[in-house]
Amino acid sequence: MSLGINTDNHKTYYPNLNKQKSANKIVCEMSNKNEVCKTLFNEEFTKLTKIGNEYRIRHHETDKIDIIDRNYYDYLWLYVDLSG
Repeated sequence: MSLGINTDNHKTYYPNLNKQKSANKIVCEMSNKNEVCKTLFNEEFTKLTKIGNEYRIRHHETDKIDIIDRNYYDYLWLYVDLSG
């Protein structure tokens, strides 16, 4: 599951919950109540969200960080995509 590029899509997986509660439920289910895994997933999804929000990978506002090297763009896109 990619919570980077498709963060909003996955955060709304449970339509009866708000985004934060839906994301928390997904992490709890994935971690199978294992606190180490829960921490790992939360950290990973936070990184993915940050990449998606700060770089011009899905947002194209002028205040986003340009990815000036195609290799970086490919890496970040693949990193986020493979996480899904």
